[in-house]
Amino acid sequence: MNKRRTNNKLPVIPIGLAICFMGIITFLFLHFTTQNEPDKGEKTPPAAASPDPNETPDISGGDNDPPEDDFFIQQANPVHIHMGSLLLVNKERSFDLYESELNLVLVNEEKTAPFQMRRDYVTKLCASVIKPLDAMMQAYIDEVGENTIYIYIGYRDKAAQQKTLDDFIASIGREAALRRVALPGHSEHHTGLAMDLGAMVDGVHHTFDYREANYHEPTKWFGINAHRFGFVLSFPEDRVEEGGTIYEPWHYRYVGFPHSAIMFQNNWLLSEYLDEIRKYTFEKPFTFEWEGREYFIYFTTDTAIKFPKYVENTNDRTLSGNNIDGFVVTFRK
Repeated sequence: MNKRRTNNKLPVIPIGLAICFMGIITFLFLHFTTQNEPDKGEKTPPAAASPDPNETPDISGGDNDPPEDDFFIQQANPVHIHMGSLLLVNKERSFDLYESELNLVLVNEEKTAPFQMRRDYVTKLCASVIKPLDAMMQAYIDEVGENTIYIYIGYRDKAAQQKTLDDFIASIGREAALRRVALPGHSEHHTGLAMDLGAMVDGVHHTFDYREANYHEPTKWFGINAHRFGFVLSFPEDRVEEGGTIYEPWHYRYVGFPHSAIMFQNNWLLSEYLDEIRKYTFEKPFTFEWEGREYFIYFTTDTAIKFPKYVENTNDRTLSGNNIDGFVVTFRK
């Protein structure tokens, strides 16, 4: 008996095609499983941006304060040696700027304090003097309780100085006159920073000089308090020889604060003070404290003036020539 044979062979799949198919399956499996796993390694952070060299640093305070050697430059001009509040003018040192080169104003038009003025004289002073002058005069009125002080002389040019000298020579002789009146070009009055004060009591002129019969005693207040407002007595009684003139208790000049307070505390004339400040530099300044504020002062002959970054506010820094060879630089914290 013949048996029917049954064909049980499976279809044959080419080996190359099978391998390719399995590779695709493996790739898809690995791709979707590894994509959802958390990253167990540390990623490298992106590189930080380089600082902008033109960006203004934050100097508002706290941890943002700049280092002590972080400074900026204020460019001066050689002519500025003859400008400012600390100009030395005496028998040895002349002052040669003209009235047109000074920032002079009419005191009577600019003042706000109700002090008196000489009616027969046009009084001018540098504009920078008016505000501290107002403060000083108002303080005298408030603290002394009277309004008797007036400005007798302010700015005086060389021609007026010559006439004043000639009048004194005719009156008391040349030698005595030269003890009282500076030669033209050598008077502090040329700067617009100096003034002669008097007291007008019941329509009569009184002096600041305690040795005179018409001495008005309340005027001694100025000798004790003028430095608070930036003013100094140029020719004090105990420094007559050094000052080269007579005692002039009525002659005050503006040097600015804190210089006035430093000079007052040390009994220094302006020439002595300027000599002292020569010893100090930007890196090692003269330091002075007043009512919780620190002041720093130094001298330089360089016209590229250094200031710390924290005093970019112009109210916290000043610059003055000495009328000789350089600059006195002042700043405060």
